[in-house]
Amino acid sequence: MLQIYIPDSKQLEVSSSAIARRLFWHLFSIGTIYLDHADHHQPFDKPGVHLFWVVSGKGTLETQDFTYSLGSGNSVWFIDMMHSRTYAPQSGRRLTIRGIRFGLGHLRMWHEELGGSGRAEFSLASASLIKDAYAELWRIVQSKPTAWEWRVHLILDRIVGQLLVARHIPPAPLTEVPEPVARVINAVLSNPLYDWKAKDLVRIARVSYSGLRLAFRQSQRETLHSFIQRTRLSEAKRLLSDPSRSINEVAEQLHFSSPFYFSYFFKRSEGVSPTEFRNRLKHGPMPDVMSGRQPDEESIRADQRGSK
Repeated sequence: MLQIYIPDSKQLEVSSSAIARRLFWHLFSIGTIYLDHADHHQPFDKPGVHLFWVVSGKGTLETQDFTYSLGSGNSVWFIDMMHSRTYAPQSGRRLTIRGIRFGLGHLRMWHEELGGSGRAEFSLASASLIKDAYAELWRIVQSKPTAWEWRVHLILDRIVGQLLVARHIPPAPLTEVPEPVARVINAVLSNPLYDWKAKDLVRIARVSYSGLRLAFRQSQRETLHSFIQRTRLSEAKRLLSDPSRSINEVAEQLHFSSPFYFSYFFKRSEGVSPTEFRNRLKHGPMPDVMSGRQPDEESIRADQRGSK
């Protein structure tokens, strides 16, 4: 009689919407696995990655003719799930691993850029940022607050960014973000639907508005106004990607004074109207989720007048 070993685990399976699976980084599962025996996995049927670290014990990982020694510390592993893989504990010892399985349509390019299966281990100076992000993801997928899929996307984007930094991609060194700027960025990204005013940002940053504008421009290489507008545009794209929402409803959720002003804002920023954007989602190439436009003179002048 054939016996199949099923590892003990404490995991959350995550069901993301079709929109999230198409546009965003999205989770398949998150949690901890306890291995007393070798655990073999067949190739996954869609682009996916298993990012994990060792909580306790030792063992090995085999994938694509590469073998990695697994142990606790500051190493994490970024594994292509479209190839078979075997996780095995050291003989007589339990291996406990914790991590997330997630995907994105063009994940193959990320694997290639980060080194593929031959460079799946990342030895970090500290894995605390990734582990903190994991804890944040766990809380979000348990409670699923408003816009939870977009928040998951942003966190996963931040995690992959840490791996890029570890591989010196891009090569330019990261500059430390001033605390007032970090507070504002976190506040805006955690509540992108809010109609942020200068007085709100000053209260959060705990510095003068002129000081905040200057610090933001110097550290982020864009104006505060441009950042908020980019965030609003990104959120507008996310909402427009849901066909059940009318354009009027999207304008209202983003606190625009009228659908006309929302359409004007969207076309000026994106180059197409909200209706044309939706048509592209159905029939044409997918626009970027976040605009990479550089700030222009108009945005700099608007920033000097005060952010809406």
